[in-house]
Formats: sequence, structure tokens, C-alpha cells
Amino acid sequence: MTASATTRTDAVVTDTVAIPRRAADGVDIAGLTVRLPGAADDAPAVKLDAGTVIYPSPGSYANAVQATDDGLRALVVIETPNAPVDYRFIIDGATHLVANPDGTIDVHNGDTRVVTVEPAWARDRNAAFVPTEYRIDGTTIIQTVHHRNAAHPVVADPKYSFGWWSTTIFFNKSETNNIALGSAIANIPFPKGAPVFASLSAYAQWAQGRNACLRVTVRHYEPWMPYWLSHYYGGSCR
Repeated sequence: MTASATTRTDAVVTDTVAIPRRAADGVDIAGLTVRLPGAADDAPAVKLDAGTVIYPSPGSYANAVQATDDGLRALVVIETPNAPVDYRFIIDGATHLVANPDGTIDVHNGDTRVVTVEPAWARDRNAAFVPTEYRIDGTTIIQTVHHRNAAHPVVADPKYSFGWWSTTIFFNKSETNNIALGSAIANIPFPKGAPVFASLSAYAQWAQGRNACLRVTVRHYEPWMPYWLSHYYGGSCR
């Protein structure tokens, strides 16, 4: 945790994440502080459940943050076509960021990779994917969301996860259903082929039958087993 986590009153605190009552204080994760876009204009946090808060905003977009099983999700809710297309996430405590070919970004403090930001994604109110990508400016991640022609509101979701050897992606129930039907698989960042598609769909169907959600762990340093599948309950599984 950063020092601010012990000198302020937070809306949500876990072993690894502190979500503030005031968005301008930034979200603490593993010794880093993530500054949310436009946070100075946000109202105090409204707590939705044990791990999720939203920050109402008078502007054209608002922030929400959710503590997950392996990190946090920093959601941007884009309300209107007139909202900005660029959203800046400043990461205090990082020394440098590394963009990876699979669309992830590694956040470093010196030689240590602290967290990984999973590939950019955004969806509109009809659950259709909206084109989006990251770029790096020093220790700031800028997410560009091409939402002008989308059905609003649009939700963009940078997700920060732990792990020096892997990245774990937690799919919610809607995403698990799409994968069970054979769609949305192309957005998962690991080597693909017919056997991979078949195993993903089959496992997603198995998880659905148990009212669970799909979890995929991508192994960065074990090419003999680049990924493994599992399932989970609670957390983002809603």
C-alpha cells in the first residue's frame, strides 16, 4: 500500500487494494496509486457492494472501481457521444511501463513487474465491442475509446492483475456465455487454434452448468503450457 492508504478513510480495503471515498485520492494497488481520469470532478464514492464503488460525475463520463480476486478493475462509463475519446490513468509509484505484443501492459517499479494491465476493451449498451486501444505516455496509460457511433452508455475497463509469471482473466457470466457459444474468443490474448477454441467453449459450457464463470490463466514463461482453464464463483461472476 502507499502511505495514503493509511491516512485516509477508504470506501473499500482488501489485502492488496484500497479504493478511496474521493476519486481524486487515487486507487492504491500493491504499492502503486492509480489516478482516475477526470477524478477531480467526481462526487464522493457510492458503495454498491462489498467490492465495488462508483463516483457520480456531472460530466459526460464517470468512474467506477471494483476490487477483484487478483487486482482491480477501473471502469469508465461513457455516457454520451460528446464525451472524450482519451482517458488517462496516471500510475504513481511506477518507474516505467512496458507494452507487450498481446496488448497487455506491464507496470514496473525498477526491475520488478508489479502488476499487469490486461488488454483494452470496451462495450456499448448492447454488449457490442467498441474499438479501443492503449498507448503509453511516461507512467500514464491512455485508453482511446472510439465510441462516437456506439450505443451509449459505453463501458471501458482497464483491469490490473498481479503475477510475475502469468496473467489471469476473470470472465463474467455474459462473457462466459458468449465464449460457450463460440464468440468473443478472439479477444483472449494467447495463441489460438481450433483445439483451443473447442476447449474454451467446452469449459465455458461446463462452468455455465454449475452457475460459475470462466477463468483463463495465460502463462508467460511456460510455452509448453501457455494457458490453463478454471472456473470461479463470486467476485466478477455476476
